[in-house]
Amino acid sequence: MVPFQTHVEVTLVVGTEGQNGSFQVPKDKRLVIEYISGEGFVPAPQKMIFGLICTASGKQVRHYLGSNTVGNFGSQSYFWNSGMVKFYADPGTMVTLRVDRDHPEKEAIARMSLSGYLE
Repeated sequence: MVPFQTHVEVTLVVGTEGQNGSFQVPKDKRLVIEYISGEGFVPAPQKMIFGLICTASGKQVRHYLGSNTVGNFGSQSYFWNSGMVKFYADPGTMVTLRVDRDHPEKEAIARMSLSGYLE
């Protein structure tokens, strides 16, 4: 068992309602994700949601993560999520951190981190 953690930053440009940030699991290891967190800044009054897409036992699935709002943070709305999870990703597959918002106006940014281990 080898500890694993990574961080992905996603920019949603004008005209984009959703965007992915991805990384590849090493070809000789399975990834076990135990904790995930994220934050996002969108122009007020937009809303943001978070997800994770991974492949386990050959089947790709999108997991929907909770989204909490803090309210306005300057001129932007601030959203976050965090929690213990138990997701698996097959060796050599892509893990995708997904961010969506409800309006494509102006630029938005999101950051997501996850930790777990490789086996």
